[in-house]
Amino acid sequence: MPLETFATIFEDEDVLVLEKPRGLAVHLGNKPDEITLVDFLLKKYPLIKNVGENPIRPGLVHRLDKEVSGVMVVAKNQQAFVGLKEQFMQRLTQKEYRAIVHGILPQKTGVIKFRIAHSKTRGGKMAARPENCKGKEAWTEYEVLKEKNRRYSELKVTIKTGRTHQIRAHLAAIDHPLVGDSLYFSKKYQNKKEYPRLFLHAYRLSFAHPTHGQKMIFQANTPKEFEVFLSS
Repeated sequence: MPLETFATIFEDEDVLVLEKPRGLAVHLGNKPDEITLVDFLLKKYPLIKNVGENPIRPGLVHRLDKEVSGVMVVAKNQQAFVGLKEQFMQRLTQKEYRAIVHGILPQKTGVIKFRIAHSKTRGGKMAARPENCKGKEAWTEYEVLKEKNRRYSELKVTIKTGRTHQIRAHLAAIDHPLVGDSLYFSKKYQNKKEYPRLFLHAYRLSFAHPTHGQKMIFQANTPKEFEVFLSS
């Protein structure tokens, strides 16, 4: 996957805002030979290797799952890293997603506050549990934007926390899993249809610039695959 395929949304001496394509892992995980976003970043910005706290994740203050596309911010120097990381930790950033889920939701808006913990039944999977159970606090809000054939719903999703697989686990927990999600699929919606992708996209990201403090809002338009799926 050539570097030219990445859309640079914004760049200055402190931050890089880009659109990550689906199918590309952000950093190394269980596959040591896998090509990742970090590989491309280091090739174009060698000095990023010294930014951050973990050499496997240079410049990274947040991440997206491999099959999720959309907007990300990367710190280009240590000062920017510290400033951005603090905003993510203090939940001062705003993160908005677009998603397509199975089924028609009974309410057009809602909040999911199940706690998130590692699943005991399957490695790599997270479990969403009631608020009185053990796990990390997680907060997901959704709004129905469109419905298709009484079978699918397009959602605007915003999150106040950034737990691993949070959106995927939360939507599965209310029995409306993401279309194309092979990890959190429900037998209720299982069929022979092949889906072209995991229908989750990081649509908008807002944060204060780590140097001058100006509020910045960046958007990665919803992929064409969403429109095609909803209109077919």
